[in-house]
Amino acid sequence: MTSTSYSVRLVLAVALFPALPAASRSQGPPAEWRVAPSPIAEVGASTQSDILFSRIQGAVFLSDGRIAVADALERHMVLLDEDGAFDGVVGRAGEGPGEFDDLSAVWAGPDGGFSTWDGGQRRITHFDAGGQVLSTHRVDLTGGGPVEGGNLDAHYATLPDGRVVLAWIVARRSLDGPVADRMVLGLFGSDAGFQGLLGEHPGMVRRFGGPVSGPLPMSPRLWGAVVGNRVAVTDGVDGHIRFFAPGEAHPIEPPEAVDHLTLQLPAPDRWAAWEALDAAVGAGEVDPLAARTIRAADRDEGSIPTLSRLFSDDAGYLWVKPYEPASDALLLPGGRYRTGGEWWVVDPAGSLVATLELPADLAPLAVRGDRMLALGRDSFGVERIVLIGIDRSD
Repeated sequence: MTSTSYSVRLVLAVALFPALPAASRSQGPPAEWRVAPSPIAEVGASTQSDILFSRIQGAVFLSDGRIAVADALERHMVLLDEDGAFDGVVGRAGEGPGEFDDLSAVWAGPDGGFSTWDGGQRRITHFDAGGQVLSTHRVDLTGGGPVEGGNLDAHYATLPDGRVVLAWIVARRSLDGPVADRMVLGLFGSDAGFQGLLGEHPGMVRRFGGPVSGPLPMSPRLWGAVVGNRVAVTDGVDGHIRFFAPGEAHPIEPPEAVDHLTLQLPAPDRWAAWEALDAAVGAGEVDPLAARTIRAADRDEGSIPTLSRLFSDDAGYLWVKPYEPASDALLLPGGRYRTGGEWWVVDPAGSLVATLELPADLAPLAVRGDRMLALGRDSFGVERIVLIGIDRSD
């Protein structure tokens, strides 16, 4: 494995939150965290590893310290030891036990095991530490399920007790202008049994009709994370995060959020955002179809998000990334996980704990203690997994 030296620019956190109310400020100045100048390990393209990734859909630290990486295009899991060395491949394309059609998510299980969500087969599979299938459970949607017109597809969170949050996507069509998808969150047992509706939230914003149909170039995207026994959900608009409680799940009607948090991030400048996106198009960083959509878009339509990512770490902190149009806009290449840049770490009450800036080619996937798993890309867009340390001292 090769090591790449990263130069890191630190963000001065005190200046980032000048408008936060007193209740949202941390006690004293926030910490200035750093990533290590060199990674612990790199696995994948542009390294000396024999492993190649096609499309990394997620990666997690397992309870025994190892790492599990979901590769959606290869339809298998890659296991690494705690130092990033290859430890095996689990799964393949297919419909049998331990096989995948649409490998969408992975999360840690007990005793070094892990579990996966296959959105194409609507199936949860549990594996032991050796990669052997323990059990497979398909979501039963007999009768169409509780959400009319919805397509059960996305995994958003896994609770400490093994229950999972999946979402139905309801695309609402309108010829009167852009409209947001309706995302209905469902709570499911580890056996894929439906336990109730957890809540709902607007999702991707789409336009139907006109010169170009499809998602708006800077449409929001929904993200979920677990904080304690609550599920935090945001589309990044206005820095608003909703919290839903599994104990409030209802069999028919999605309940309201039990709590809210608004991070007062700087409001994006609409025209500066479009200029940044135009520059990415001019530099050839998007495919021709996406470029056509961007050029034809009505630049007065839709909201520009203030957050582009959300996840939680093992200490219960929320990691959020301020939205950068030139790197985070929906139609840019790279899928869900794109770039590094500025990241803020906040506690569930909204207090700013720390800030750091990642190298432009690293997108964080998971954080445990003083280690981060990140997705890296070379100049050709080929993906790799990067295991890197975090310096939490000031």
